[in-house]
Amino acid sequence: MEKRIVTNNLSALKKLLGEDNFRRLNISYNVLNFSAGMTESSSQFFIYISSASNQNKNPDEEFEIVRHWLSLDLPLVIINEQSQSAADHIKKLEQVISKSNKRSFLGCIYLDDIFNNLERSSKNGEQNLLGLLGCALDSYFLKRELNNYSMALNQVLASTLEELHRAKAIHERLVPLRKQTYKNIEILSKFGAGEASGGEFFDTVPHDSHVAYIHYSTNSYVLNSKVLTSYELWKPSFNGQESSLEQLLTMICLDAASFINKSQKDHRPALEVCLLMMNNKTLEVSGWVFGSFQLISSEGFVVDSREIPVIKEFSDKAKIKFKLERSGRMLILSPGVKSNGGGFINKIPTLTFVKDWIGQPATKCINEIFYHLRKGDNESFFRYDLTTTVIEVSGNAIVKV
Repeated sequence: MEKRIVTNNLSALKKLLGEDNFRRLNISYNVLNFSAGMTESSSQFFIYISSASNQNKNPDEEFEIVRHWLSLDLPLVIINEQSQSAADHIKKLEQVISKSNKRSFLGCIYLDDIFNNLERSSKNGEQNLLGLLGCALDSYFLKRELNNYSMALNQVLASTLEELHRAKAIHERLVPLRKQTYKNIEILSKFGAGEASGGEFFDTVPHDSHVAYIHYSTNSYVLNSKVLTSYELWKPSFNGQESSLEQLLTMICLDAASFINKSQKDHRPALEVCLLMMNNKTLEVSGWVFGSFQLISSEGFVVDSREIPVIKEFSDKAKIKFKLERSGRMLILSPGVKSNGGGFINKIPTLTFVKDWIGQPATKCINEIFYHLRKGDNESFFRYDLTTTVIEVSGNAIVKV
């Protein structure tokens, strides 16, 4: 960005600063002499020099340049060559500025304060004047650049959010129900797109006789992206061992460390995680559950919202282990189910509601949950992302004892 400065008296500014200092100023800024008809695009900063020779001029003529500059609402600094105590001239300037009611006036520099009262040499005075001008200029242009960066960032963010909402809508319309089949096990899931920041991610990773179930929910797009990156890095290394899944947990905990204790604008934790390892030969399930995930099995195993932060030191507290049976099933409700329903589905506590439906076909059970959470709501999206998953064991499964 070119940094242009206009002054009403270029030769006077050179004289006040000295040749060397003016040269330094001109390296960082393009210094121009004022000409009639200059517009906002002509410059970005105005230095008005009030000299003794100006005082005999008609005030209206003298201050026309100042009025013009104030009308552009761009920053103005006045350099007054006269003593402040004898500054009738500056009082007239102040009246012009006051009447304009503009905030672009940054202040007045009195040269007697710089050259005389400090009792320094002319060279030091010139250096001090350069320093004062430099501070005003650097501050203004830095603020201007930050505003430009902020506007650009907001535009990128708005575009990204628009694309994200469009992708969510397509995902919900085209992939309403996801079905994954492994030996002895079938996994059905349905995702509902939400408007709130962050979101949910769910996937499964098979290896020989084991299937890893990866599911997390965040309230931040930044954290969501970080955890997803860690997952993609970890995924090729999964070897079917619980220690391998624990490595992913360690990576996720590191990703979340700087977000866990931050003050949140909404009620949701920064990160909630459900990591499970399923053995499709023995039907044993083990892993970790942090946060508002709710699990219920047809065998009566229940995990209800755990207020455990995603910190590695709490992994023992978050550990779970149970076993499924032939023709058995497990229902997993993401934190979004609780957030959207407030802990209720159809005015019934969530776990009480799903206990009545877990014996129904998986698709019917999932759709019933979504129907009641959506009922009476005409919006395109839920408030928060949510996922409902049913893990079913085949009635013909050959189970290793």
